[in-house]
This record gives sequence, structure tokens and C-alpha cells, in this order.
Amino acid sequence: VQSQTTLLNPARVVEWNTHKRYLLDLERCGVPVVPTEVLQSGSAAQLAEIVDRRGWQDVIVKAAVAQTGRYLQHVKATSLEGGQAHLDRLLPHEAMLVQPYLPAVSRSGEVSLVYLDGELTHTVRKLAAEGDFRVHHDFGGTVARDTPSAEECAVATQALEAVGETLLYGRVALVADETGSPVVMELELVEPDLFFRVAPGAAERMAVSIMEKIE
Repeated sequence: VQSQTTLLNPARVVEWNTHKRYLLDLERCGVPVVPTEVLQSGSAAQLAEIVDRRGWQDVIVKAAVAQTGRYLQHVKATSLEGGQAHLDRLLPHEAMLVQPYLPAVSRSGEVSLVYLDGELTHTVRKLAAEGDFRVHHDFGGTVARDTPSAEECAVATQALEAVGETLLYGRVALVADETGSPVVMELELVEPDLFFRVAPGAAERMAVSIMEKIE
């Protein structure tokens, strides 16, 4: 497609952003991200070794190519056996991620900043249902308009600038780490929900941007 017309977001970005190893690239660029261990498909891994080496307690295990919490599992430090079985079942076929569980996800949720043509248009906060840690609508999560802090805006801008390409749209999902500082959980540049339903005018703005590029 890109050889025939202008593709936005660009093909390189789409391919790169489909696999969550991009978090390691962002980290190398100095962007604060959720610490991430990437396990390649077909490899073997010992969850206890990862947790011990990283100094983590509870962890999140999930697929590296995923949306809506695909293969997402919260593994407590006292029951690593279940997480190991999860990895043993999936690693022969799937690249997987292991990350520390950040309690702020359950308390204050995830802040998503939406950018169109490089400009912040709106921000939402996604909250998990009572007793859950998953903020997705599919699991009872809710979403509401929110106002980002200056620190959240700075981290989101840093993540987008690290891509090094012109982007039509992007969503930066942030969570608070153990110190309360925002870190990137996901940089979503491939068909993310842009939450136009809670941001009057944003969809029209994107439509106008597309029309301007066509013209």
C-alpha cells in the first residue's frame, strides 16, 4: 500500500508497533516505560529466575502481540507455578512479556493521551471494575474524560518523538510506577480506540486532517 499511496500511520511504524518489544526501543531512547522482559516465541524461560533477577514481586504475564488483555495473567509472588504453566503452554507458539505488577493500575487506572497530527486533543482515564486490575471495557472497565498533568504530557510527548515518523494518530497509555511517576504502558499506533465518544469534536478534527492530506 505504501508504495502506491501515502500510508498513515506509515508501514514501518505499524509493523514496529504491532509487537510490544517496541517498549525496549522506547526505553533505549530514554522514555520511562514499564520494565519489560521480552520472551521470544519458541524459547524457554523460568519465571522464578526472571522475578529473582529483576527483584520483582507480583508480575503480569501477557502476549507480546495482543490487544484487550490477550493471555493476560496476574501472577502473585506466592504462586509462580501458575504463571510458569501459563508460559510453558504459550511460549512454544507466542512471544510473551513479563512485567512487574503496578498496584496503581487497580487504584488509579490508566491515563490515555490521544494525539492527532502530533497535537494532544483529549485525555481519558480508564478504571478497572471493583476487585479487578484490567481496565478494558470487555472486563467491566470504565472510561471518562480526564486532564493530564504536565509530567504525563511530557512523557507522552517523549514517547511520540522517539518514533521519528509523521503520525496521523496515536494514543499513549500511562500508569504510575512505585514512585508515582508516569511510565508508558503502551504506545498505540495501530487502530487503537481513540475515545471519540467522550471527546466532542475530535472525530471531526481527524476527518478534516484526512481530507487536507487527500487534497
